[in-house]
Amino acid sequence: MLLYKFNATIITIMARPKTKKSREKELWRIISEYIRRRDSIDGYSTCFTCGANKPWNEMDAGHFIPKTSHSIKYDERNIHAQCARCNRYMSGNIHNYFVNMEKRYGRKLVDELMAEKGKTKKYTDLEIDELICYYKDRLNNIKEGE
Repeated sequence: MLLYKFNATIITIMARPKTKKSREKELWRIISEYIRRRDSIDGYSTCFTCGANKPWNEMDAGHFIPKTSHSIKYDERNIHAQCARCNRYMSGNIHNYFVNMEKRYGRKLVDELMAEKGKTKKYTDLEIDELICYYKDRLNNIKEGE
């Protein structure tokens, strides 16, 4: 709620409730920054798929299983720092992503994530708000450690 004083009259303006789409956009902004900072050392991230090393804020947060698979869209095991070339122009550089996922996590997790690919998940407003709080906290912990 915002209060404005105009000619000795106080006007109250109620803020519009956030839409689900705007909250999901905010959640992705927070998760993306968290992932890129999580995958960085001294402010530089290494692309998960090609090994390019760039400042974390010049990297993307790329998905192994595309984020159209809503059930694992926000699963941080499915998201890693990627350079724009791999993520945007090479469609995620999926072959290298697969190889590196197996190296880092093992075939069992890769299979689990792939099994989730076709499943649908509709996040409730409460779930989105809880994820926003959770990842804001994780992001703040990373920032404090820098």
